[in-house]
Amino acid sequence: MKKILVVLLILSVAWGVFAQDGSWRVSGNVEIGTRLDFDPTSWDQDNTNDKATVTGIGYNHWDAPRGRFALIYGTYVNDGALSAGLKFNTRAGGAENEPFFSYNGENFSFSTVMYGNALLAAGIGQDKGSLDDGDAYIKRLWGNYKFVNGLVFIEVAYRGEEQEFWYSDTTAGGAKLNNALAGGKDRGTDKTRSAGFFGKPSTFTFTDSGGANYLLAQINLEALNFGIMIPELFGGRVNYYTGYGGGTPDPRVTGFHGHSSGYLIEDNDGKPGILRESIFGLKFNMAPIEFAAQFKLRDAGAYIGAKFFAGPVTVGASFAGLFNPDKLAGVYTNTKFFKVGGDVNFNGGVFAAGLAASLERDTDPNSGTDFKQFLRIQPRFSYNVIPSHLCFALDAGFFFYSNNGVNTTSNGSDKESDITWAVQPQLFWTFLGTGARNGYGWAGPFYQGGPTGLIVRYRIVSEGAEWRRSATGLASGGYAGQTPVQQGGWLAINALDVVFQFNF
Repeated sequence: MKKILVVLLILSVAWGVFAQDGSWRVSGNVEIGTRLDFDPTSWDQDNTNDKATVTGIGYNHWDAPRGRFALIYGTYVNDGALSAGLKFNTRAGGAENEPFFSYNGENFSFSTVMYGNALLAAGIGQDKGSLDDGDAYIKRLWGNYKFVNGLVFIEVAYRGEEQEFWYSDTTAGGAKLNNALAGGKDRGTDKTRSAGFFGKPSTFTFTDSGGANYLLAQINLEALNFGIMIPELFGGRVNYYTGYGGGTPDPRVTGFHGHSSGYLIEDNDGKPGILRESIFGLKFNMAPIEFAAQFKLRDAGAYIGAKFFAGPVTVGASFAGLFNPDKLAGVYTNTKFFKVGGDVNFNGGVFAAGLAASLERDTDPNSGTDFKQFLRIQPRFSYNVIPSHLCFALDAGFFFYSNNGVNTTSNGSDKESDITWAVQPQLFWTFLGTGARNGYGWAGPFYQGGPTGLIVRYRIVSEGAEWRRSATGLASGGYAGQTPVQQGGWLAINALDVVFQFNF
């Protein structure tokens, strides 16, 4: 009993000393949603399974009804801000219960986040990659330095944050710009059932939310910054520092996921090296012009984007492509690809409107005449009906697809075309009257979710031609419509979503 009292006394004294130097804060939110899907099996023609379904959802397709809570302690150490605490999340079976700490100093910063359940149970983390062994309990582990008064910036990430470097307008981005940085996602703009279907795609340097692994070195001048990004220099997504669990690694085939080692340069048998995944980039920003460019060694990939700002009007344009696909054992590992697009946006405060358009083409590298082409035209507008509370937003799209000789279609022709459309009205209600919003919102430290309120979203996507229907991903438990639209997949949707959000 005496030992217990001594321990408690020591802890209480330590707690008092610790608490005197900083402050505590708490935050959290709850998101509960439902989807009424009036066409749940749009990929087939069987009328017996077309009964409407109801399911629980979050606003984003990767999310779920959930509650989050954060307990955070903040203080200052050596002229830098230190934060530490715990994050709890009911989503993903508790895999997102995360202890964390981060430090933001004048010339260096670093952060660590762990999968708490995996750490305590010595098991696999939620985002374990492709291997089934090892302690994958690290969710975030990164740090950066600033040299010569910020002129030189270096960031190293074993598992980095979701961010993007050297970009401007991204209308020409997309899933085809696979970046080997933890997934190469394009934020859902190629999936009709994704919340991001009308959103902005991404470029080569988008690092995704799964935790990217890279070295970034950048020179920062007054209006210009430029540098290089090299992925997968620090092991892999499983927490090993040596060895490999499944034979000789082949970074090109696997996309670098789940590996603890890989070739630095090209191997004699043609297997690729990590350095070939390097991305060079630059960005120039001097009002009213913004310009950015990226060049990826693998497949000779390039991106150029720019914006012009004139008061409430922003005009953007971008171009991206893969111009010289690599070969492995004499076989092309990618197709030739280019995409060009532009976006005009007006934001007058109460009223906003815009128009985005893009044209993309996939070409068979073995034949310059066989290609797939996709044209998007997407208007949008929003209006703050009650500026303190209520906003109405409308997104629409017209899509023109053509297949010129790449595959023989269902009717026996090697040339086909299709026209489809989509429309999505939304209502956003902010309960506390802190201002109307026209998007999902990101509120609270570390947490997704808008301010307290509700969102009503109704999406209709027209049915594509029979030869374009796809249920890709369903057999393996994935989402319907995972085939990228530029590859030919298309799924109709007719669904109403209602999402309730609570935040403090």
